[in-house]
Amino acid sequence: MQCSYTYPNSENHHVTRVEKTLWFTKWLYYGPGDLSSDSEYEGRVEYQGNDQYYSRLRISDLRESDSAVYKFRFITKQPAGRYTGEPGVSLTVTVSMRSSGEIVEGSSVTLTCSSDANPAANYTWYKKNGNPDQEPFRTGPQLDFVSIQSSDSGEFYCTVQNELGEKTSDSTSIDVKYGPKMNPISVRPSGEIVEGSSVTLTCSSDANPAATYTWYKENQTLLQGPERSYHFTSISSEDTGTYHCQSVNQYGRINSSSHLINLIIPGTRRMKPPQKHWDRPSPSLTSHLNTVENITVKSKTEEDVIASPYS
Repeated sequence: MQCSYTYPNSENHHVTRVEKTLWFTKWLYYGPGDLSSDSEYEGRVEYQGNDQYYSRLRISDLRESDSAVYKFRFITKQPAGRYTGEPGVSLTVTVSMRSSGEIVEGSSVTLTCSSDANPAANYTWYKKNGNPDQEPFRTGPQLDFVSIQSSDSGEFYCTVQNELGEKTSDSTSIDVKYGPKMNPISVRPSGEIVEGSSVTLTCSSDANPAATYTWYKENQTLLQGPERSYHFTSISSEDTGTYHCQSVNQYGRINSSSHLINLIIPGTRRMKPPQKHWDRPSPSLTSHLNTVENITVKSKTEEDVIASPYS
C-alpha cells in the first residue's frame, strides 16, 4: 500500500523537512507503534519511497492476523509538524481452498482458492513433489480437472499475491479412488517348472483402495482374500493346468490373462501333460506286441532313444 503527501516548504521562516516516516496500526501509550519495530512484523515489513513526498509499505508472508487499518504518519522539523493520513487503508487477509466429496477417477474436480485483497490478487497453484524449487502447476483462482486420473493424486496449495504481499494457503490432499488395473501374472522361479519344485504365482494390480484377489484353476476357485500370491510347496502333475486371478474393489473388477503350467519330468527334458489328458493306458510291450508304437525312453544323458518293438 502507498501514500503520497505534501506539506508547506517553510513555516515561520523555517524550511520544512521530513525527519521521520512510519506506518502503524496501533496507537500505543507513547504514540503510534512503528511497524518496522513491531515484533509481529519482524522481517516482513519494508518501507519504500523517498521519505519526502512518497511512501510505500510492503508486507511479505501475509497472515490473516495482518488484517487491520493501516495508517501513514510523517514528522517534520516544525514544532507542530506531525501528520497522519486518515482514514487509513483497510486490509483484510483471508485465504481458503475448497474441495468436497470423494474423488473417483474420471470425474470432474475443481479446487478453489479464494482471498479478499485490495488491490486484486493473482493466484498460483503448486503440487507438492519434495522439490523446494518446484515449478508452478497452474495459475488462476480455480484448479480444474475435467477427467481426473490416479496420477493427479497428491497435495496441492495455492499462493495469493499482489503488490502489497503474498500469502500461501494450507495444502489439501487429493486421493483419487479407482478400480484395479491388472499386471500380468508372474511366476517364481521363472523358466521351466520341474515336478517337485516350489513355485509361486503372483497376481499384482494397482488399485485404490487396495484390491482383494481370487485365484482360479480352469474357473474353479482356489483361494480368495488379500493375498496376491498362490504357492505350490511341491508342485505335481495334478497341478498342471491353466490359472488366472481376479482383482476386485468397490470401484471395479478385472481378470488377469491365463497362465498355463506345464511340468518337466525330473531327469528328462519332456513336458508332463495334464492328468486329465491321460485317458487311455500307456503303451505296453506285453499287451501290444503286434502293434508298432514308438516309446520314448530318457537316458541319463537326457538324449532320446527310440525303441521299436517286434515279434
